[in-house]
Amino acid sequence: MSTLRDDDLADVLACLAPDGELVVGMLVELAASPTGDARVLPAIEALLGDVRVVTPWVTPIQFATLGTLAAMALIREREAAGIIELSQPTAPLPLTIAALSTLAQQAGLSGVAWGDPSVLAERLLAVGAWPVGDPRSMG
Repeated sequence: MSTLRDDDLADVLACLAPDGELVVGMLVELAASPTGDARVLPAIEALLGDVRVVTPWVTPIQFATLGTLAAMALIREREAAGIIELSQPTAPLPLTIAALSTLAQQAGLSGVAWGDPSVLAERLLAVGAWPVGDPRSMG
């Protein structure tokens, strides 16, 4: 387990503010390169239920929720901190535009703004048609 310096911790926590502009980037960074500092866990855990749709993956474009990114970061941070959890969070799986379209058709969503994948993603979440899984299989 490693520990961030206090000023570095403050920077990470500021970036994890739910209304901040840097939260997506910080969660992606923590999932890729966890700090191992258990003091960041509460800030990540607070984001688990966040269902705002984001697009953190570039090629191909994939949609996920902020909670998905938080789940990925939380698992990796727990591992890096040496914390063993028997129960891991599940999260909506990242989906491509094609997958969003297929799921919308299967869910019978008609009249959805097909030109705006974010609207489609939000509708899929609202009707419970977005598949949920283990974040360890993502990213």
